[in-house]
This record gives sequence, structure tokens and C-alpha cells, in this order.
Amino acid sequence: MTGYDLVNIDTTFEGYQKLINLYQEFKNRKNEQLVINLKTWFSGNLCAALGGILDLLKEEMITVSFNHIDSSIEKILRKNGFLSHYLYPAYL
Repeated sequence: MTGYDLVNIDTTFEGYQKLINLYQEFKNRKNEQLVINLKTWFSGNLCAALGGILDLLKEEMITVSFNHIDSSIEKILRKNGFLSHYLYPAYL
């Protein structure tokens, strides 16, 4: 199991680069469990980008889960349904 912190992910070049770095670090690993922590800001606009990256990693037999999600981030990601793909109930 490998923990990975995504910190301050916004819609800037640096935010996208952090998501690319996640993919680059894990793309060649097989049969591993990735546990993502979202400790500070995560822009809801980047859910599609993160979801695409996590789908690619799943194809490499990497299981993905979330461990620590800041409550304000969790609220947004549950409200837009993103976390429902990772066994979190969506807000109605």
C-alpha cells in the first residue's frame, strides 16, 4: 500500500502538473494499492482529469482508495458524484 498526498490542486499549470506527476509515478507499477489523501484544496473542475488518470492506473491493476479527505473537499466531491466511484455515497 502506497500513500500519496495531493495537496493544493487547482486549475493552474502547477495543479495539472501534480496530477501528471501522480500518473508518472504509478503508471509502471502493477498490482499495487494506491491510497490518496486530499489534505488541502482540490478544484472540483479537475475531477474529470483525476478520474481519467485513476482509470488508466486501474488498467495497470492498481487499486485506488481515499484515506484522508479534508471535509470541505469531501463535500464537493460527494456532491458532484466523483467519490461515488470509490464507495462513498453521493449527496442528494
